[in-house]
Amino acid sequence: MSDLAIEWGSDRIVLLQGKASGEHVNARSAAVLEWPEGIDPNTAPQRAGEWLKGELASRGFSAKPALVSLPRESVVVRPLELPNVPDDEVPDMVRLQAATKVTMGADQYLLDFIPLPPRGAETRDVLMTTVPTEVTQAITATLSAAGVEIAAIGVSSFNTGELVHHQMDAKTKAASQLHLSVIKAGARVEVALLRGSCTLAASSTRVGSATDPNKAISAEINRLRLSAQQLHGGLPISHVWVSPADADGQMLAQFLKDKLNAEVTNFDPLGGTGSIDQADRGYFATVAGHLLSFGGSQTESVNFLSPRKAAAKKDARRLKMIVAGGGLALLLVTAWWMVRQRVASIEEEAQFIADSAAEIDAAVSKASAEIASADLMNEWQNSRVSWLDEMEKMNDQLPGRDRALVGKYVLTSASGNKQAAVYMEGIARSRVEVNDFSDTLEASGYSVNPPEAESGGSDEYEMEFKLKADLPTPGDSDKKSKK
Repeated sequence: MSDLAIEWGSDRIVLLQGKASGEHVNARSAAVLEWPEGIDPNTAPQRAGEWLKGELASRGFSAKPALVSLPRESVVVRPLELPNVPDDEVPDMVRLQAATKVTMGADQYLLDFIPLPPRGAETRDVLMTTVPTEVTQAITATLSAAGVEIAAIGVSSFNTGELVHHQMDAKTKAASQLHLSVIKAGARVEVALLRGSCTLAASSTRVGSATDPNKAISAEINRLRLSAQQLHGGLPISHVWVSPADADGQMLAQFLKDKLNAEVTNFDPLGGTGSIDQADRGYFATVAGHLLSFGGSQTESVNFLSPRKAAAKKDARRLKMIVAGGGLALLLVTAWWMVRQRVASIEEEAQFIADSAAEIDAAVSKASAEIASADLMNEWQNSRVSWLDEMEKMNDQLPGRDRALVGKYVLTSASGNKQAAVYMEGIARSRVEVNDFSDTLEASGYSVNPPEAESGGSDEYEMEFKLKADLPTPGDSDKKSKK
């Protein structure tokens, strides 16, 4: 297990080596290093790595595999609303949504996400996080030159969420309340909204030039709450967690207590360990949380080196047949063993075999019923709509991303006589592209309502449109293909 954590900033890096112990990290070595003038890991990673290698050695750090954390401002975080699909379909659906929302090509960024608390039965929410590959490539090259391997690449907001969660008692962790974390490291402040084991939203700002830093922090909190209102549903903030616990941190804690009318805890991210000045301890909140997450994670987090992926699909019918057959085989083996035990009693053997045969017949009958149920379940599973396939198919019908884009899909499953349908909202260069898209869907077997389109988009995409398409039934598809 790694005991070295690094927060990688554009102007400085934060290093912490220590061991996770309960709710805190026992710091063994800690440092905040500013990149020297003339050394830039983005343009000269080899030179930057050689400098870092010397710093690590002189300050007593061992070059073990490191947990790297990116500051909030280095990544893009987007909430996504998805249809309530099975868990194993979510990773592919997130990647499909990313293709419509991220301006870079798929090979130019890394992606991971966390699931968020459910808000309803029809949809599910995730928090998608992306980072340009050029950022992670510069970090990898620099640390390689420094002789340090990378065990994980995460994001500061999720790691501070882990740290805050470790400060809560069991009752607080179990409650579905809204929490706010405020971490101040020099002039940089990062704020995050937490609920349960999830980080709902996070942002960062700098207050170094602010006349009243506390008011500037309060304004950032208000912006964050407003932007994430759909996710937290307007819940009031029940508890605020402020770090560090120096004089400025205590003043900030009191200010937020009065401002938000909430309980406030002012805490030390290192739990009192180490010889670091109280004023500088806020720098180590992210790296301390990262070490705690690998010592026993309590919250959802991202790792760009090992992102969430769909699990391999299993054959449910085969599994049920194996279980049913296994139960029958177990019964047969038991019957055989009992016959062997009674073989000495000739008079009882005939009756025992007859009884065993009856039990076996009953087991075969039961297994047959289970296999029939498995066939019905398999038939039901095969009849389900593959929304991921449908969305990919519809994306293929677009007249080109340079002419039209779909930004939102709302998917409704079939119910009774009601056909499964897709509701789309998007933008297009003109009404022509909207009509072309509608006609192409019709030709592919979809039943399309007349699209709604009106001006109001950007200079490049003048039209905003809404469109509803009923999914074709196999019979409809065959008829249209013969025309």
